[in-house]
Amino acid sequence: MIDALRDYAEEWMDDLCLAPDHAEYRDLVILVSHASDAELWDWLLGRGRPTNGS
Repeated sequence: MIDALRDYAEEWMDDLCLAPDHAEYRDLVILVSHASDAELWDWLLGRGRPTNGS
């Protein structure tokens, strides 16, 4: 799942950010781009929101 999120974030930054139906996912892309794998797992499991490495 984390790989899929990271792949989506990369695609979003390359092209999808220009598509109207993907523009609303900007915050998700920022979160995925700045979070570690462990932070993303915690977020996915509902254990909290990832922060910028702290």
